[in-house]
Formats: sequence, C-alpha cells, structure tokens
Amino acid sequence: MTEKREQPRESGQERFSKEEWKARRDAERKELFDLMDRTTERIAGDPEALESYLSLAGRMDRYSAANALLIYAACPDATRLRGRTEWEKEGAAVKDEASFVRILEPVTYQRRDGTEGRSFAVRRLYDRAAVSGAGEIPRETVNERAETLTAAMLDSSRCQISQGDELPAADLVVLYDHPARALRFGLGKADGETLFRCVARERAHEQFAEGRDTYLREERAFDAACAAYLLCCRWGVPAEGYRLLPPPSWEHLSPREIRGELSEIRAAEREISLGIRMQLQEKAKGKETGAPEKQRSDER
Repeated sequence: MTEKREQPRESGQERFSKEEWKARRDAERKELFDLMDRTTERIAGDPEALESYLSLAGRMDRYSAANALLIYAACPDATRLRGRTEWEKEGAAVKDEASFVRILEPVTYQRRDGTEGRSFAVRRLYDRAAVSGAGEIPRETVNERAETLTAAMLDSSRCQISQGDELPAADLVVLYDHPARALRFGLGKADGETLFRCVARERAHEQFAEGRDTYLREERAFDAACAAYLLCCRWGVPAEGYRLLPPPSWEHLSPREIRGELSEIRAAEREISLGIRMQLQEKAKGKETGAPEKQRSDER
C-alpha cells in the first residue's frame, strides 16, 4: 500500500515562516532517508524482498536505485507513476484523498556566497490506480521477440564473439572471457528466452569488467545476476534461474554502501539497455530506408 493519503486542500491552510517551512522540509527529507535505510536493510536480509525490489526496479527503469527503494517501500505493485500535473496533461484526474509515493529529486541552488549547492527535493507521485480517466498503460519497452533483443544486446557488445567453444560447464550457454575480451558460445542450444537470460548475465560481467586489467567473475556473480534480472524485467523477458542470495559482504556494509552497489547494478543495466535501444532504432531506420542490416565482423 502507498504510504500516505493526501488531505483535501483547505482555503484556510496554515502558513509557515521561512524557518518553519525549512524545518518541515528537512524533517521530511530525513524521514525519507530513514525509510530508504530501513528498506535497504530489509532487502539485504530477505532474498524474496530483494527479488520483489528488483522486479519493481526493472519495471520502473526511469528511477534511480535509491528512489526505487522508496517506491518499493510505499507501493511495491506500482505500474506507472506520474505527478499530478503530468496526469492532468494526459486527461486524467487524481482521485480525492489519493495515496501517493514520495521520491527525492536532486536539485541545485545558489548559496549566499554565490557558490552552487546541491540538495534533494521531495516529489509526490501517483500510481495509475490512484487516478481516474487514464487510458491504457502504454508499453514502455519495445515489443520485440527475445531473439531480436538478444541480437541487439550482442551487437552493442565490444567483445569478440566466438561459437562452438568448449566451456567449463556443460550447462553453460555463453561465457564472458575477460583475458580474451570475448563472449564465447558453447556447443549447446537454448530457446530464445533462455538465451536472452544467459547473454544478459554475461553482458553484465562485461560491463562490470570494463576498464579493468584483471576481473574475477566470482566477486561480481551476484551483481551480474541482479543486473540480468533487471534487464529481463525491463525488456519483458521472464526472469528465471538467477541466484539472488545477498552476498555475505553485505552484512558488513552500511545501508548507504549497499545502495552504492545497487546503483552500480542499475548503471550496468542502463548501459546495456541503451545499447539494445540504439541497435533496435538503427535496425528500424534501416527497414525504413531499405538499407541492408549491418553485420558484425565476427560470426556467431
């Protein structure tokens, strides 16, 4: 359930001094940061909660990892969030006493000495269920077959791609090989959705390894699984078969440090998703102009 209900506006609304208003604003921000900390601790100690959080974060791909935590805490089943004005522009009306979700948006301001300061402003959002008159929820993902999405994900990779390799385990479909900077496909076959899930995980490893001389995949196995899970949720592929047990190292991290790791996972997913989107757009333009599709120099 969403965390609060908005009270009806009254003409005789109490007014506050500048100092009182600042104190209320600071208290609300602190309340949200405390909620963020509690939610971080919850998902760090509960694999089911972690999976639910990742499912929401995958659907709500426009929000940071920190704001996804706030949304998850207030409305884990949210499908589409907008501000009151945004809903009104779409011809919808927020219901009376509607529940809302609060997030923190970064803002800049000018200090008295003329330097620029940074802070956070609280913003209220309303889920689709809290408004009336809204149309059907538009798909925010591209409605493509898993095979098409996987091809776009591979085309956006900087790795060489090889096929028919013998991989360390018989059940492996594809493996990121850091010393060779390659994605190596094994001898086995997989259906479209399974292939997407496997490639998503290995592309995440590629992303985490970028710029590093050495890379131990065991140290980032959990992060890669989480990023792949986000990719599945983002692109409408069933997220199955990932091991999402919070690592023991999280037991020694503060909530803020854990959010830092969640932000890295979000950043990796966004970079891969951007590559997918660009490849799909390039393919669509090629169809419009009749240009032949670009082929990679390496075969797969």
